[in-house]
Amino acid sequence: MLFKIGWRSFLRQSRNYGVYFICMMTAVMIFYSFSAMMNDRLLTQRVQQDIRIEGVLGFGSSVVAFVVLFFMLSANHFFLSQRQKEISIYQLLGLRRWRLAWLLLRETFLLNFVSLIVGIFMGIIFSKFFSMILIRAMGLTLDSHFFSSSRSVVTTVGVFFVAMFILSLQVLLFVWRTPMSETLKTDYRLPIKKMKMTPFRVLMGVLGLILLGVGYYLSLFLKETWQTYITYTQDFSAILWVPLLILLCCVTATYIFFDCTLPALLNWLSRPQKRNIKGVKLIAYNNVRAYLQRTWKSYAFLTIVTAIAISLIGGTMGMISFNYQATSRMYPVSYQVAQAQAQQLRAVLKDNQVVLAADQTVTFKMTNMAVSTRYLGEIVDNNQEEVMVNVLSISQYDQVRRLLRESPEVQIEGQEAALFDSNYDITRAFRTYRDQVRVADKMNFTLVQTELDYLGDDSLRYALPNVLIVSDAAYKQLSGHEYAVTYLQTQGRLSEATQQAISDASQTEWVEPVTYRFIKGSKGTQVVFSTDKTESEDQVTVYRLNSADRYTTMRSVRRQGGIILFVSLFVGVIVLITTSSSLIVRQFSNAEREKRNYQLLSKLGYTRQEIRQLIYWQNIWIFMPGTLLAILHAIFAINTLTQVIDSPGYWVAYLFAGAAIVVYLLAYLITVKLCLRIIER
Repeated sequence: MLFKIGWRSFLRQSRNYGVYFICMMTAVMIFYSFSAMMNDRLLTQRVQQDIRIEGVLGFGSSVVAFVVLFFMLSANHFFLSQRQKEISIYQLLGLRRWRLAWLLLRETFLLNFVSLIVGIFMGIIFSKFFSMILIRAMGLTLDSHFFSSSRSVVTTVGVFFVAMFILSLQVLLFVWRTPMSETLKTDYRLPIKKMKMTPFRVLMGVLGLILLGVGYYLSLFLKETWQTYITYTQDFSAILWVPLLILLCCVTATYIFFDCTLPALLNWLSRPQKRNIKGVKLIAYNNVRAYLQRTWKSYAFLTIVTAIAISLIGGTMGMISFNYQATSRMYPVSYQVAQAQAQQLRAVLKDNQVVLAADQTVTFKMTNMAVSTRYLGEIVDNNQEEVMVNVLSISQYDQVRRLLRESPEVQIEGQEAALFDSNYDITRAFRTYRDQVRVADKMNFTLVQTELDYLGDDSLRYALPNVLIVSDAAYKQLSGHEYAVTYLQTQGRLSEATQQAISDASQTEWVEPVTYRFIKGSKGTQVVFSTDKTESEDQVTVYRLNSADRYTTMRSVRRQGGIILFVSLFVGVIVLITTSSSLIVRQFSNAEREKRNYQLLSKLGYTRQEIRQLIYWQNIWIFMPGTLLAILHAIFAINTLTQVIDSPGYWVAYLFAGAAIVVYLLAYLITVKLCLRIIER
């Protein structure tokens, strides 16, 4: 008899459990698919030379498991709270606590076990589809195959039982720690005084908007804020604490927004003497205020989690795109080699029947350079540095520029020069070069251009990280250590086997050591080169790489970026599903609780259309503010990242933000339709 009663109660809440079941099934499916790909030996062996795919997928699986466990605990506590009336009846009938706990545990286990079985089954079916996405993202030439892993099934089941153990503890604590007096409270009665908008709550609502404005302002003008603050205080810790202040302002403002700002706005909108609001809109505003009074913490937390998920995906894609561009810039041609190894590489290419489309040798001259720089926050330009630099003539740069299509055009005359800095894309936010430089303590040049280094891998050059472009006449007059780098561009697309054979035949080593030391005299600082390879305080020995292969490096970057993007996107999808599911479940329960109130409105003369309008309007105010606030948080977070590291890959964050809007719109429509069924049945 007890089993039948419990089963009927379970069926009455099937709508709430249905949403929970779909969310859990999807999570199990993704978790199993990640585990299956980790155990796919063909896939892992193919990419193990570039990345440990098991580690990245394992991290993604752990994050998915953590997010889902949090959702399970939150949803389970919510279900238990909604069944307090039923629990109190069981206790009044004399049911012991352990029997009651067993009844609840049995239902919880049954629901999650069905989700587990269906999720594993769907994971087995869709694991090939997920594998195809991963192979595509990593740029692999590998056929995806149907793969079923018994080890993955065991792992998924093991994680399930760990989660069920934690859920069981939650149920036991709820039953044993909840007094009878609490379970007998069948209805939630909100004190009217808590909904009253006191001057203090209005002031807090305004404070929330101010904090939000401060956070957004600092996000828009991050670099200017750094510059102003560091200039006047010389406190460089602002580079760290200003972004943290932005985060703190946005998080605090989000909680205040749902606790005070939004209720104050609804209170203002529901005042007929101020606004011509009456009928269903007036009821909707007051209903939302009462609902927020109970759940504002949960809504604020879901908003922050959604914003963080979107921001992390955008930041991840931005970093991946930045790394890909930087690597492509460092490896602009098929092969870069020291001149001594160039002939050997040409022979290897010929043996593998590879035709060269371009073959260009460039001669650099390493010498010293005195340059004045201004760092972020400095008022005067008194920071002069003595560094080593690679000097290149403008004629040779124009020749090699035909191969390096992304390299900028340089136009110099006389004593003008252009400086290429390998780290300029990162350091330009904190450091600027002044106009005048002195090279080899002999010639002064005026810097007319400062650009990123597009001349290939700087490890093949001695003086990191700069290259100075000067006129041909100035290049001949400057003294220094000369060396050459050869750029080879192959014709057509090579097969992976051919590229790998060429890479294996050419060993990358540190070669051609050069020793130099600075001599300071009355006329300035000079650099002297020697053949002595002994390290000491006054002299330095430097080496350079003998070769750089575009294929192996770009392959590694593509595979690493592909797996990271794959995992981050699926983790983001799980976050969206769990947050939207939480909102749907709460709205279903709210509709069940308020069902009598809607029926009373019908008896008071409200038409069916007006009640439907009330449901639509009320749910808009439940879903819309959190969604818009999460999107705004994410947009300003991405804007903060762009001011530190500029990358074209941040567009994925906006794409995912659009996907979040679609998900929450679907959740809104599903909620409205099912709430209408609950009320009108």
